[in-house]
Amino acid sequence: MRRAWTWPGSGEPSLHHYTRYPLTRVFIYRCWESPHSADAHLWRRTKQRVTVLRQLKPAESDFEIYEVAFQDGILAHVFADELA
Repeated sequence: MRRAWTWPGSGEPSLHHYTRYPLTRVFIYRCWESPHSADAHLWRRTKQRVTVLRQLKPAESDFEIYEVAFQDGILAHVFADELA
């Protein structure tokens, strides 16, 4: 049985770069939950199913970021720990 890959010391499961896309996950917003937040459009979509389209390449981001599509068609970039 293969173990899920994790960032060292984080304890958070991560999608491996060999993962085949698209795949379905649940988006959970983990930041400032307020209508005044710059990411309020994401906060309102927390706990929704998303389709993960791809992982951004290291040249595009220094963090583990994924491009996702919400069921209403909105595209967004989210951190790995926001996908369950």
